[in-house]
This record gives sequence, C-alpha cells and structure tokens, in this order.
Amino acid sequence: MRLILSLVLIFSATVIAYSQSSGTVRGIVKNGDDGNGIPFAKVLIVGTEKFDQTDVDGLFSIPDVPAGKYTIRITSSAYTTFTQEIEVIGGGILDVAAEMKTGKELTQVDVIFHDKDKVVDPRTSVIKITNTDIKRVPVTGGTADIAGYFQTVPGVVTTGDQGGQVYVRGGTPIQNKVLLDGMTIYNPFHSIGFYSVFETELIRSADIYTGGFNAKYGGRISSVMDISYRDGNFKRFGGALSLSPFTSQLLLEGPITKAKNISFVFSGKVSVLEQTSKALYPYINDGQGLPFNFMDFYGKVTVQGDQANKFSVFGFSFNDQVTYQAVSNLKWNSYGGGSNFIFVPSNSELFMKGRFNFSTYDILLQEKNLADRSSGILGGELAFDFTYHLPGKSKLDYGLVSIIFRQTLKHSMRSTEKLKSITVPLKPELI
Repeated sequence: MRLILSLVLIFSATVIAYSQSSGTVRGIVKNGDDGNGIPFAKVLIVGTEKFDQTDVDGLFSIPDVPAGKYTIRITSSAYTTFTQEIEVIGGGILDVAAEMKTGKELTQVDVIFHDKDKVVDPRTSVIKITNTDIKRVPVTGGTADIAGYFQTVPGVVTTGDQGGQVYVRGGTPIQNKVLLDGMTIYNPFHSIGFYSVFETELIRSADIYTGGFNAKYGGRISSVMDISYRDGNFKRFGGALSLSPFTSQLLLEGPITKAKNISFVFSGKVSVLEQTSKALYPYINDGQGLPFNFMDFYGKVTVQGDQANKFSVFGFSFNDQVTYQAVSNLKWNSYGGGSNFIFVPSNSELFMKGRFNFSTYDILLQEKNLADRSSGILGGELAFDFTYHLPGKSKLDYGLVSIIFRQTLKHSMRSTEKLKSITVPLKPELI
C-alpha cells in the first residue's frame, strides 16, 4: 500500500513539475475585412514541432508548449501571413487574437508540417468544401449552389421531382441528415432540383460525410451534410443583388453598433422561373410558364465578446410550390430559428460550444379525384459540445444533447400524432 501511494505521489509531482515548465497557446484567427473567423488556417510555433489548424469558427489551441519566447506564424490560402512574437509562461495560457488580410503574394512555398486534422482524424469518406469550391462547379441557371456540387460527389444520385430527392450509396432520402449550424433541415432541396435552400455567399464551410461519421451525427445511416454559415460583416456595410432567368437574390450585412461588436446578415432568394418562362417558352402549359416557385429567407444577429466568445441568434423561412396542371399541387413550408454560442474560459484548456434551435417542415399534396394528404415535422434541440486539448496531438470531444421530435400525418379525415422526447449523451471520443 505504501509502495502504491509513493508511486502515485511521485507521478503527481512529475506531472505538476512538467506542467509548470510548459504552457498553452490558444486564440482565434479572424478575417480583417469582415471580422469573421477563418477556418482551416495553419498555426505554427516557429522553431518547434507544435502546430494546430483552426476549426470552422477560427479557434485553435496548442498545449504543451515549453516556456520561452517564440514566433507564432499563421498561414491560409488567399490571406496574408500573420506573425507575432509571443512569450509562453510555464503553467499559463496565452491568448492570441490574430487578424489576416485578404490577398496573398505568390512566392516560394515551403512545406514544413503536415495537416494536423489528417494526423489525429483520418476523416474517412468525408469531403470538406467552402463556397469557393461550390462556385467552381458549372451549374444550370448561372447561379452557384451546393445542390449542384452535391451531385458531383461519388455515390450520389439526385432527382428533381417531388422536392429534389437525393440518394447516397443506395440509401433512401430519409436516411440523409442535413445540418445548418447544428440545426436539422428536413428538406434542403427545391422541387426544380437545381437549387437548395442555402445561400452560397454565406457558407463558411460544409462537410459532406458519405460514411464513417461519428456519434454526434447519430440519427441517419446514409449521409450527413454539415453546413456552417458565417456571421455578418463586423467592419462595414455591404450587400449584393443578383438576377438571373431562374432566381433573384438579395444579401445585406453590416455592423449594428459603433463599437462594431454586433453584426447582422440577411439573405433572400425568390424564384422568377414561372414569370420568365412565359416569355422564353410561351408554348409550355398553354402560356402559363413552368410551374416552379420557391422563396428562401434567412437572417442572423451576432454579438462578439472578448477573445473568441460569441453569441448568435438566427431565423429562417423556406417554402416551395409546384403545380402540375390539372394533375396535382405540391407545397411545402419550413421555418425555424435558434441561437449558438462559443465560450472560452480564461483559465482552462476547454472550448465550449452550445446551441438551442427548433425547425418545422409541413408538406401538402393535392391530387385530382383524391383526398388531400399532408404531414408535418417539428424538431427541437438543446446541445453542448466540449473540446479539451490534451498534451501532444490528441484532443477529447464530448457533449450532451436533448432532442424533441413531433410528427403529424393526415389523410382525408384521419389524423395521427406522435410525440417523442429523448436525451442522448454523446459518447466521449478520444481523437
């Protein structure tokens, strides 16, 4: 017993002494033009083998850095390199707030470290994309959309009728899970098949999993599309207006306060195909035009706190309507909202992210000589995600989520309702 106690004391003293000789460098990397976090930037402590890659919110953490003076270097494609002199104190946490400007000179490129994500997470069957990648894919209608990119992913088959169905590696559409900032979107594609409900200019990153997704993506067995939106511009007001034969789109964003710590963003997309097709194709449907109509609206307000702390409130409304002349009418509406936050304790190795949201989806099918059929879904979620960076190249991801789900189905005069509330703790996962 004395031997065991002695070994425990010796081990504890060694750990404490070791921790006092090293510290943690963490922080956030922001775009100097709009104040948004820069995802997937490479962060290196020059002269050491310590490095990290920022997450989708621009956060990074490098633990176990020996005490001393160093230079931190941050690089990312399309941005100027950021360097800063830092001093790491044993047993302490150093917070770094970096801003990088767009625009990059093409000079000699030296590869000095590997992608940490590939070292600690092989990311089997996952495709990571940004809005720049989406814009590179040729699309029908002249407007870049993630629906067009998704059709280029291996193993994906899409159809344009009945709400834009997607089949991934033989699975049914109901087996796909689509997330927007952690919130479930029950129907992400419009009936015409060329467009999704997402605004390309707002997409910060998107991960498409066609297999091998972990516990936090439970609930589907075919694929997961995890989309993250950026915040509004914290530096200046701006906007964009576009018009094509298929759609008209509007985007507005900017700071709300003089302190430039609160921003807003609003986007709207409306189909004009029915109107333009009457002039371009007067012989279709007796001059009535193509029967596809949809409207998508999204808005978000974000408050930035000290360092990486942030709180956002958002809401959306999506709807779709297609009319097959003298045959059937198909309509669906989806709306929802919620909030997200990031909290970084000042004296802890922990990153905490949370979200509260709800979303609905209602669909109505009207057919000639048949009773109307409709169904609806209401889902809500309260979740907390934690990331703890361990010494070396490991980190611990864990969290807790509570889900409420309500489904309604109506056919003629018969109606059934189901209510289910479950709490699912995500399994701790060592990466």
